[in-house]
Amino acid sequence: MDPGEPVSGLEDFAARAVGRKRLFLRLSVLGVVVGLGLAVYYAWMSSQDPDYALGLRSVVVLLVLLNARQNLRQYKYACALQALGVQSASDVTSPDETVSGDSGPSVASTAASDADASAS
Repeated sequence: MDPGEPVSGLEDFAARAVGRKRLFLRLSVLGVVVGLGLAVYYAWMSSQDPDYALGLRSVVVLLVLLNARQNLRQYKYACALQALGVQSASDVTSPDETVSGDSGPSVASTAASDADASAS
C-alpha cells in the first residue's frame, strides 16, 4: 500500500464526522442543560427531604455531563477536520448526480419514454 494512496474508509469516516458537526454541538448543549437541570432538581429534592439519596443520582448527573463533554470533543474534532479540508458527506456529489441539484428525468417521464419506444 502506497503511503500517498487515499484510504477510503478513513475519508468516509472523516466526511461523516464533518457532516454531523452541528449534531454534536446540539447534543453537547442539550447534555449540559439536562445535566445541570437534574443537578438543580436533585439539590432541591435533597433540601426538601433530608433522607433523599443523592449517591446514584449524582452519578447519573456526572455521566450525563461527561457525555456532553464527549459530544463537545467530537464537535471540535469535526471543526478541525473541516479546517484541514475534509468535505462533509452531503457536500460530495457522485459522478451520476448533477451539480445543480436536478435529479434528472422523473420516473414518470422515463416510463413514458420506455412505453413510446416499445410501441414503435
